[in-house]
Amino acid sequence: MSRFMVAVFGLLAAFAVVASGWAAQDAPLQGKSTEQVQLTYSAWTRSCTREVDINGKQICFTLKTGRIDSGQVVVTAMLVEREGESRKTLRVLLPLGMQTVHGTRVIVDSGTPVQSPYVFCNADGCASDYDATPDLMDQLRRGKNLVVQAINSNGSPVTLPLPLADFSPAFSGNATDWSSLDDQRKKILTSLFRIKNEAGQTEANPTLTYAPWTKFCLKGQDANAKQVCFTGKDGRAESGQPLIAAVVIEPEGEAKKILRVTLPLGMQLAYGTHIIVDSNPPAVSPYVICFANGCMSDYDVTPALLASLRNGRSLTVQAIENTGRPLSRALPLTEFNQAYVGPPTDSKVFEAQQRKLQDELAQRANASRETAHNSPPATSLQATSRPSEHACLLRRCRARRLVHSAGASRS
Repeated sequence: MSRFMVAVFGLLAAFAVVASGWAAQDAPLQGKSTEQVQLTYSAWTRSCTREVDINGKQICFTLKTGRIDSGQVVVTAMLVEREGESRKTLRVLLPLGMQTVHGTRVIVDSGTPVQSPYVFCNADGCASDYDATPDLMDQLRRGKNLVVQAINSNGSPVTLPLPLADFSPAFSGNATDWSSLDDQRKKILTSLFRIKNEAGQTEANPTLTYAPWTKFCLKGQDANAKQVCFTGKDGRAESGQPLIAAVVIEPEGEAKKILRVTLPLGMQLAYGTHIIVDSNPPAVSPYVICFANGCMSDYDVTPALLASLRNGRSLTVQAIENTGRPLSRALPLTEFNQAYVGPPTDSKVFEAQQRKLQDELAQRANASRETAHNSPPATSLQATSRPSEHACLLRRCRARRLVHSAGASRS
């Protein structure tokens, strides 16, 4: 299989399953035990700015990072103070590739562990928030180590300590000037707290260009590896960015099949996803993991779901964006049954289909640029929303908490 095919189909098949080398680039802690993670640390520093808040209020951050040998930041802890609010938040940030369904856990020294869900993931990692109660603040001031725990992509627990010796002086001292922070810290802080500024700037219902439903069957490198077949499709924006993908995953010799849907980074993870085939009742599932290509949510392919996919017209995936805006995107099912029951797609045919798709996207992008060039400037912008379409999603998902204990492995 060519590198081009692997790159494209990885978006559908969620290559965490079939290409650990590619996944490891997005998940630097994948496959590492706690003993293998050697960190170097920044000092705790406190800085304040009005540049990252939607309303221009001051936010102060007391922050520390831990890096692995490559220089990549793999754990960040920041105490967040917002102007006019007495409540403080401890936010921890871990790399993409953690199992999101388990959330994170923090412990100060030998204190009682506290667990919290992931809130969202972006290109800089996945964030989890804790209420910085007076008791937790006292522990941070007096403690020796803040320990952050999570589960990585292969199911192994990861424990990342952050020394607290210099926390109290940094928190109580004068704030560092925002302009003196390095660009990476500014970028991370801005991406974590300027989310709502993007509301209304992204198109709510972009026109998508779809790849055809395509079937591949692959085997791993091990001698006893079983074949796994994938039947998938994606929908892309004019830029070529996949905005929705779905793939049915069938391991050889196993009765259980999985439907994996992938949405871009920037979703509210606590609400999970909903899928609806035509007018059938919706099904709901949590996000299981996020990589650079998006956040993935898995559904058991029951006989009833498989029948609806094979005979249906449209698969709709619903979620909630970081801005709070409901999202609903559909994948046509017209060609699904033919691809599902047929033989695997020939590699040359697949590459030809992808070239055709890229040509169509390029033509649409050129047409849009020409239209924009010839159109008069807009006098106002108004964000649109259609909440009635998503009432079921908002009502049901808010009542569902998607954080589960990792059990004894987290102990």
